[in-house]
Parts: sequence; structure tokens; C-alpha cells
Amino acid sequence: MLANPFPFSPTTNNKLDGMKMTEMHRIRLRCLLLTIGPLITLAAFSDCDIAAYYQSLIGTPEGWSRSDLQVLLETTHRIVLPYTSSSGGDDAWAALIDLDAGSSPGTVKLLYSGVDVPAEPHGTSSTWNREHLWPKSRGVGYEGADFTDLHHLRPADANVNSARGNKHFSECGIAEDISDCTTPAHSEAAADTSADPSSFLPPVSVRGDIARALFYMDLRYNGSGVDVLDLVLTDCLDPNESNQLGYLSQLLKWHEQDPVDDAERIRNMQVCQAWQGNRNPFVDYPELASSIFGTPNPDPVGGNGYPCGLPDGTCSGLSAGDVMVVTMNADNPDVVALVALSNIPEGVDLYMTDNAWTGSSFRTNEGTKKLTVPSGGISAGTIFGYGHTDLYYGNDWVNAGGTFALSTSGDTVVLYCLSDTNDYVHLAAFSSTGDWESPGLLDSDYETSTSALPSSLSSAGAIAVGHVDNCKYDGNTFGTKKELQQAIGNSDYWSKSNSERFSISSFASSFTVEPV
Repeated sequence: MLANPFPFSPTTNNKLDGMKMTEMHRIRLRCLLLTIGPLITLAAFSDCDIAAYYQSLIGTPEGWSRSDLQVLLETTHRIVLPYTSSSGGDDAWAALIDLDAGSSPGTVKLLYSGVDVPAEPHGTSSTWNREHLWPKSRGVGYEGADFTDLHHLRPADANVNSARGNKHFSECGIAEDISDCTTPAHSEAAADTSADPSSFLPPVSVRGDIARALFYMDLRYNGSGVDVLDLVLTDCLDPNESNQLGYLSQLLKWHEQDPVDDAERIRNMQVCQAWQGNRNPFVDYPELASSIFGTPNPDPVGGNGYPCGLPDGTCSGLSAGDVMVVTMNADNPDVVALVALSNIPEGVDLYMTDNAWTGSSFRTNEGTKKLTVPSGGISAGTIFGYGHTDLYYGNDWVNAGGTFALSTSGDTVVLYCLSDTNDYVHLAAFSSTGDWESPGLLDSDYETSTSALPSSLSSAGAIAVGHVDNCKYDGNTFGTKKELQQAIGNSDYWSKSNSERFSISSFASSFTVEPV
């Protein structure tokens, strides 16, 4: 071990021979860092070995409470470094030069590029800068202990850091269409990085490190203290909140796939012992991730994000007539436009089927499509649908069984969701074959173009326009929910054609649903 060349800690203002550390000593320390790489110091904090640090907690790690761990992390965070020292003293730059030294003297290793670069100079567009794994704009801000917390600061190429911006951490295809993915994430990033408009995938070798750093940030910062918010990792991002970062399930997967290594353990020890006094418990006890954050959700399909806010895909209070069909083109390609007459919460699974309803169940000889309502939900008045890029979520429906294909000889469409007891909740029904069949017939009596009307839709949510290939609602788009249900359900307000498709782009951009 290299002996400490100075009888002071780099993180304290201890006196040297009765005097405060002079600027000359600071310069000598900076030169030493650049010359020999990581500095092995006399411990600023002597209670940073694992046994001593966690001795106040009772029981095994799996039984430690979140609140007790949070208190420990906050009370032992004894040094808050300046981001940049105006006097050339200890700051976040000096700490990262120490903690993330490259393999050659006088270098640092860049997180997203995986290469070593000179530690000096830094802070320009052509050198390296300090990456906040938890972005400043997502809750960290520019003040408080979280702004300079070394557990989530890393050296990064300035241009790659800019490319990451405040994007969430995720593989491509989770919250955006996979066609929007770019690999690598930047020309100066590692080859195994990628990015889409809202997400950033770091190199495989550091994904677990990043996950554990962010677990720490979520646990450490609960809103207590000066200039700090309650930082929250989640799969269910609320666009109205400024303290959230995604995606928790992705991070939990990376935590398992890229386990803790010696380099991460050494860095954790050095952050505690030489710089700020606290440890990352997810590095010391990886099993805490599942006991505090649970297990990852399955990857969503189709770039729609994770189902959120309710038990998997349930209706969350939706009822008959909360969605209605406002356009159908059966001449290929199939298009169905819908309007939300109530707010549709995120995470709801909407099913659209041309299978016949028999009065008690659906037949299974045709097909069903499913849309998982994305983060933020669908606001009342929004026009969305299936089969056309001009419709919100037009290409986001996934196959949920069979083959969904509208017949040009007339067809029926039923929209539904599932209750938390897995019962059908019918939301809307549409027929272009004429009237509805009676319920309770033999299954074989329902042809591919006919269906019974679900009884719950008898007073709201259903429309039968007669035998026609293409049709479009042309009535009033302003009113209460009940008024709009009645207007849309009146076939006199529909344009119909067996030869002409109706343009989606010519439709009203939205409805206005007035409160009662």
C-alpha cells in the first residue's frame, strides 16, 4: 500500500502542523493524483468497514427496514463536497479523479465510453465532465447533498453525456418504437450502447453499477434535508412529477445480470472512507434490491411502456360508453377510430374484437387486438384508434388472439376491458351489418359478420349504422358525455359509403367533453 504522503485527509480541513492546509499542499495533492492514479489516504472516517457501518441495524439485511437504512445513509453522509471549488480545494472534480482513475497514471475512465482519457483538462466540450446518473432536471437540481453525491457522479465524455441528457435508463423498445433506436447511442459511446427518444442504454459492463447507484439515490433521498426532493424510481412515470426516473424494472434486471465486482466494492469503500462518509448498501448487500424494490415486471410489448397504476390491465373504473367508435373503414386497410368520453388511466388494457358476442362470451373464430394505455393515460375528448398513423396509438395495438380483419360485407366490433376479477366490461360496440342478433343463440348461429349486443351497452356506447363498408361520425363534437353518447349512437349523424374510404386527417382533432 502506498503511504499517505501528507498527514491530512483529502476530505477534511484538518490542520497540518497547526496550520490549515495551504494552497501549495492542494496543488501537490492534485499533481500526485495525476501522477500515480488513485490516492490511498489515511481514513477520514474510521467506521466505514462493513461490519462497523451497519452495526446499528438489527437482524439480517433482508429484514432491515427502508426507513432505518435511509436514516443511516443520511446521518453518515458527513461531507457534502462543493461541485467546483473556487479556491482549488476539494470538490467533485478531485473526487472523481480519485474514485474513477483509469489504468494509466493521470487518467480517468469514462463511464459510457469505457476508455481512459487525461484527467486534466476537464469540463470542456472536447474533454470529460461529470455525469449525474440521476439527472438534475429529474429531481436532483443544483443544490443539496444529492447534487454532489459521489455515489451517482461519474466521469463521462462531454458529448456522450449530452446525448444521454435526462433520458431514462432502458433498453430500446420499452417506451418507444424499436424503429426509433440508435446504436451506438453516440459516435463516441461504447458499441453496446443505444438510445431512443426517451431512453438510454449504457454499456453492459456498467449497467449493474448504474442500477445500484440509482437504488441508493432512491433510498437516500426521501425529501428530508435541505434542497432535496423525494427521488423515486418507477416504471410508471407521471409527466406532472419532476422527481421520477425510469425504469425500475430495467434496473432490477441489470442488477441481476451485472453483479457487483471488486472495482465497485473498492469505489464504495473509498467514497465512504475518504470522501463523504456513507456507503451504498446495494453494493454491500445486493439482496436488498429485491427486498426494497421487489422483482422486475416483464418487458412490455410494442414500445408502449409498462402497464401502470392498477392491477395488470384491469379497467380501473371504466364503464359502458366511456369509449365509442367514430369512424370505421373496412375497405383495406382496416381502420377504427375511437373517442375517449372519459379519462382512460394508464395501464388499462383495451381489447377490440370482431369476434361475435353470444350473450355470455365471445366466439373465438375471428380476432382480437389489445392496446395497453401508455404512461399519462388518454384524456377525455382524445381521438385515437387502430390501423392508421394519423391516429394516436394507431400502430401500437398488439395481437391478443386470432386474426382481426374487418369484412367488407359488414362486420361488428366490440371494445372491452377486464375487471380485476377477469370479467368482461363492455365499453363500446359497432355494427355495419344492420341490427344486432339476439343473445343466447347457438354459437354457430352467429356468423363472422354478426353479434349480439352486450346488454350493458343497450343504453349507451353502441351504434348500428346499417350495411356499409366505410362510415364516419359527422355530428356534434361538443357536449356532456351523455349528450355525445346519444349523438354518436344516432346513425343519422353518420356519413356512409361502400366505395369511398373516409380520411382520418379530415376528422376533428378532438372532442370537447363538458362536465355535467
